[in-house]
Amino acid sequence: MILKGVSAIVTGASQGLGVAIAETFVAEGASVLLCARTTSLVDDVCHRLSKNLADGQHVYGRTCVIAVPAQINAVMVEAHK
Repeated sequence: MILKGVSAIVTGASQGLGVAIAETFVAEGASVLLCARTTSLVDDVCHRLSKNLADGQHVYGRTCVIAVPAQINAVMVEAHK
């Protein structure tokens, strides 16, 4: 687990490459904040990735359109918690 203790934000985390990146980060021990435009999809990925976490590891999901500055700011606030 080379990323134990590391936190990451993954955008586009509801499908394709974003999911693959999130899966890899979680498998390597990182805590991950998943962001995507579709709530139901990001929730599904978050739930799936949360099943086998190590102690102290977390996966969170957040709906976010990265073209909207206020939503990016909200994600940053969430990430700092």
